[in-house]
Order: sequence, then structure tokens, then C-alpha cells
Amino acid sequence: MRKFPERHALFCLIGLFVFSILVVDAQVLVKDIKPLRASSNPEQLTNANGLLYFVADDGVHGKELWKSDGTAEGTVMVKDIIPGAGDGFIRNLLHVGGKLFFAASNPQIVNKLGGGETKLWKTDGTTAGTVELKDGINNPLESLKPANLTPVNGALFYTNTLAVGGQSNSGLFTSDGTDYPGTQLFGTFVQPSSQNNPLDSNIPYEPSAKATGAIAPSNFVNIKGTLYFVFAGYLWKSNGTAAGTRRISQTLEPGYLTHVNGVLYFVNSGKSVYATNPSLNTAYAVFKTSGPIANLIHVNGKLFYTQNRLRVTGNELYKFVLPKGKKVIFPL
Repeated sequence: MRKFPERHALFCLIGLFVFSILVVDAQVLVKDIKPLRASSNPEQLTNANGLLYFVADDGVHGKELWKSDGTAEGTVMVKDIIPGAGDGFIRNLLHVGGKLFFAASNPQIVNKLGGGETKLWKTDGTTAGTVELKDGINNPLESLKPANLTPVNGALFYTNTLAVGGQSNSGLFTSDGTDYPGTQLFGTFVQPSSQNNPLDSNIPYEPSAKATGAIAPSNFVNIKGTLYFVFAGYLWKSNGTAAGTRRISQTLEPGYLTHVNGVLYFVNSGKSVYATNPSLNTAYAVFKTSGPIANLIHVNGKLFYTQNRLRVTGNELYKFVLPKGKKVIFPL
């Protein structure tokens, strides 16, 4: 048997040693935010104006907002929103129009309701410039839990919860990063059959008979300056006004909204994928299957999704080859 030359073995060992040094040197700790082998658990990493923003716990101030320029000296806490060891309950970081928006609690809410309830905030990266945005609703215990933060034409669209007539309702809000009227409610979903007090911003609705779970807006998608979303089992669109917010589907049960070149795609009833031309309010089936489809997403001109094909492949990743030829089109 031919023996492996010793010098070759030596060269391999040297190569492995050099490679290990290069790998180690490629990984650089930016800052040990919570020393002594404890974890600061950085999360929600977000790029805004060339700086990294994230949420971390230094063991002294709780989970708060931080920023970093990639150096230890430039990695600092932006603001201790809940003073002391309490968490700021920061979530939904989103960079829109040069501003970083997010949801966070405040001391007044913490004292009355606990830390789980949040308001809309913004930051310019300074302590003084990290502030809660006033939305014109005077009751501090209203308009809680900002969600579905979405950029539309340089502004922020989002949802919040409201108590109208003693009941919990979903409200649509917009913000340009300034206090009211720059941040304000523009529509509240109210069932006509309910006993809620009427509001100028009411958007009447009736839920689909097949709508399940909590009825709240979801699946926000911006297509050429118009917001599309799912609510109460139907597809809706909005231009940022109550009058311009309306249901545009009659029979579909959409989910997993995404778009390619201005065409909106979604999963209907969990088993079919539809494409729509929002400007014409028409739709056609792209793909139908007996197995459940989920997680539809657009990446570089391709549509990916997951599908559970029982007794075939199980739950795996798939992509679409968009069909050519005649389309069966129907009105939304």
C-alpha cells in the first residue's frame, strides 16, 4: 500500500491551522453587552440610516432599544424606556421614510395595565429623540398594541385596538413620524348590527361565515401606494381614509398575501393560489391542490411556498412555475 508522504501530512496540518486562524479572526465580537458569560440576547436587528438597531438586555435596564455602528464604543443603549430593570416591551421595529418606528410600553401603562400593552414610538437614534407618538386619542389606555406596521408612500400604516361602545374593535392608523394630526386614526371597523356608538371614522363590515379565530386585520401588503390586507375573512384595500377603505372580495378567503410586479398573489382557503389585478378587481386561479398550502412569499421574481403532501413528500418547500395560456378570470 502506498504511504502518504509525511511532508504532505505536515502541509495539511499547517493548512488546517491557518484556516482555523482565519475563521476565528473573521468573527469579531462587537460588544459584550452583558458580561461574565451571561447573554444579552440581541433580537429584532434592523437597519435604519446606516446604523444597526436592536433590542437587548444588559442586566441592568431590562430589554431596551440599542444601536450600533459596528464598534464597541458606538454600541450603546438608545433609551431606557421603562426606567430600571423593567423591560420596555419593544417590538415591530420598522424603518420608514428615514425614521425608525416601533411599539413599546410606557410607565403610565405599566402602572395601570402591566407591561404587555404598548404604544407607537419613533427614534432618531438619540435619547431625546426617542418618543411616544401622540395619535389624538386622549385616553392613554386606548389605541394599544400597534401591529401590522407597513410602509406606504413614505408613511407608516398600522393597526391598533380600540374600545368603541364598550367593545374591542380594530382601528387603522397612519403616521408621518410626528404627533397628531401627523399620527392619527383614520378608520374603525364596526359591525352595523352592533350597539357601538357611531364614529365619523367607522368602516362597516360583516365577517365571513367561514372566518375563524380573532377578527383582526392582517397580511398587510403595499402595492403601488395602496394598502391591501385581510380582515374578517375577506380581502380589503385602503388609501389611508375611511371612505377609501373597502372590501374588494366577495367569496374568497385569502391569506399569505404577496405581490410580483404589481400583481397580488394569495392563498385561498388554504388550498389554492390566486393572482389578482387589483386595479381591475379580478382574479384567477394559478394553482389548485387538495393539500394545504402556506407561507407564500415572493423572492426575486419567484413564488415559494410550503405544502403538506401526505403520503408523498410530507411538508416541504416548493416554488411556482407560473402557467401560460388562458386564465379563468372572475370578479372579486
